Amino acid sequence: MYFRVIFGVLCMLMSAGIVQAAPFAYIANNTDATVSVLDTASNTGSATIAVGQQPYGVAVNAMGSRVYVSNQTDKTISVIDTMDNSVSTIALANTPGGLAVNAAGTRLFVADNDGATLSVYNTATQSKLATVSLGYNLPEGVAVGPATSGAYSVYVSCNGSDKVVVVDANDGTSSYAKSATEYTVGSTASPGPKGLGVTPNGAKVYVANWTESSISVINTATSGVSTIASGSGVAALSLPFGVAVSPDGLKAYVSNSGALDKVSVIDTASDTVTAAISVGQAPMGIAISPNGAKLVAANSLAGTASVINPATNTVSATPAVGQYPNSLGNFAGPVFFDITATPGSGGSINPVELVTRNPATGIIKAAGGLDLNVAITPDHNYATTSVTVDSGNVGTPATYLFPAVAAAHTVSATFSRTAWDLALTKTGNGTGRVVSNVGGMDCGTACTGQTVSIPVNTTSVVLTPTDDLLQTRQKRLPWSVVGPRIGCRSPQATTPRSPAA
Repeated sequence: MYFRVIFGVLCMLMSAGIVQAAPFAYIANNTDATVSVLDTASNTGSATIAVGQQPYGVAVNAMGSRVYVSNQTDKTISVIDTMDNSVSTIALANTPGGLAVNAAGTRLFVADNDGATLSVYNTATQSKLATVSLGYNLPEGVAVGPATSGAYSVYVSCNGSDKVVVVDANDGTSSYAKSATEYTVGSTASPGPKGLGVTPNGAKVYVANWTESSISVINTATSGVSTIASGSGVAALSLPFGVAVSPDGLKAYVSNSGALDKVSVIDTASDTVTAAISVGQAPMGIAISPNGAKLVAANSLAGTASVINPATNTVSATPAVGQYPNSLGNFAGPVFFDITATPGSGGSINPVELVTRNPATGIIKAAGGLDLNVAITPDHNYATTSVTVDSGNVGTPATYLFPAVAAAHTVSATFSRTAWDLALTKTGNGTGRVVSNVGGMDCGTACTGQTVSIPVNTTSVVLTPTDDLLQTRQKRLPWSVVGPRIGCRSPQATTPRSPAA
């Protein structure tokens, strides 16, 4: 029997391999089982994505990196990665209706249309976290209010009743429960509430009462509910379906899916209809871009989308999409700005938020108006020596914040090696122990192997193996800033066992 140890150095080196991009809108084509991607800068279609059968609800996260589509016949959610339009699928137990994403992009809320429940999903793992019983039939529209100290409200319209239910959400505590607060909307027993829109400050919620052709306005501070009834001229309403609120909270836009073929414009200060925009036949889904520059209506019977300039209430273009487009929910994405990240050898630069990154170029797509954090991480046995942002040195931070991104940026980093790994490997069937004078190696009396880091400025390492008969033999490894002078693996050190007495 003998105890043999082999010392080696692990010479592993890690390597790390769009200017403003147009905002996109994602139109669910219910009959086609597709999603049409519209470039709202050029007002043209840019792609068609196959999803599940009868896509209905759509939600784009705030970062614009993921689009969620509810497929009613399949009972699935299609998850679109906007970098390459690839699709993954979440299987459901119920038929999904509308859906919404929280501001952080970490939670997906799905109205279980045939389950009288709201399902909550972790977007990173695509796993269900909770099922909240709502108590009313046909949950349809979903909208998320602003967060305060991590807590926020989720509003769900129940189309088979006259109720909007509130779900109290707190991602920090993973708490999702029906609130004691609920709202009665409309003026009839079954007004058919569908789309919802929440003002940015959370003060008001606008509800499209489809069957009744009215709009309910919820005051969340007083819990009061008022009604905007259908009137004459621009004030007429006809089967209102979707609701979109402008980013400044001054306007609410409602699509009328009935005979009017119009989008109603509501002044949120007075809660009156001030204009009506003529669009295509039977507009259903309505969404506004996060910067407020484009409003898009999905015209279900026309197979088109109307791209509207909210500043003038005029239609800029009417591109063709698929068959029977509807898109209940927020289907308009943000403007993107390129963050070009260039890590040197020995480390990486990665976004902290769930944003899209081109794997070939390393360019990060940052949503306009949102903060973006990047993590600067040295590899094992490396340290960050400098970080440069837009040609200026910012020190050696572990993270760097680009606040409210409104332009393209660059970030680069350099890294330097601080140590090499010294690896001990046992061969043979004896037992023994090895200690080193540098790096803290001590593999114990039942040694099977160990790896320690040796600083680059070390001149030599003394290794002392002791076999199971307590015989020792030192091994000195010459060292330098580039590792052991003898290369990536040293000769083995062997301590033979003495013959039996």
